[in-house]
Amino acid sequence: MALDAGHSPERSGAISARGKREYDFNVRLTQELLDALHSAGFTSAFRVNPNGEEIKLTTRTARAHNQTAQLFISVHHDSVQEHYLDTWTHQGESHQFCDQFAGFSIFIHQSSHHSNASRALAQDLGHELIQRGHIPTLHHAEDIEGERRDLLSPQLGIYRFDELAVLRTAQSPALLFEAGVIVNRDSERQLEQYRYRQSLIEALVAAIDRSCVREQHPPVPKQ
Repeated sequence: MALDAGHSPERSGAISARGKREYDFNVRLTQELLDALHSAGFTSAFRVNPNGEEIKLTTRTARAHNQTAQLFISVHHDSVQEHYLDTWTHQGESHQFCDQFAGFSIFIHQSSHHSNASRALAQDLGHELIQRGHIPTLHHAEDIEGERRDLLSPQLGIYRFDELAVLRTAQSPALLFEAGVIVNRDSERQLEQYRYRQSLIEALVAAIDRSCVREQHPPVPKQ
């Protein structure tokens, strides 16, 4: 399966409440997930852009397809709309933050050939995360500029986002996982903790394992 650490060193995504790049959060969690998948027996799992090249989003999904990836998972960390951000001082430097929203989000493409399998994977992941005490954030469904995402499951934090390039062009079941809201000061602190990240990774591995079993042993059609 293909793992995509979202963004790149030059286009690093959101900035955390303590001034850290989203890209660095993404790389760390993606590499830890890769290590866990290899340990669980998914030895063909790989990162599509391990060297942090400045490549197109479509190149990421093309690399996954070229290596016959069974799944495509893009790992990100979340932010909020600009008008929610306040300013605080941390270690003598000014940073923006928002403590109003916290939790994970899962995005899928609902109109692709693999949409049913993508949604099943997202549901498995949502359930696994909830069982481990994680909560979804619903702020992407707000009726404000920059949001208004179609919330498919409030309980599991699953959204439809057909415009996302990596989901639109993936040639396998795919999802984009927002692990947490890094502009939230408490959430950022949690995501820096290895044990907390391991809980996220355990949920991801369990959902991936169930999805792969389902693909290998599809339901028998009713006669």
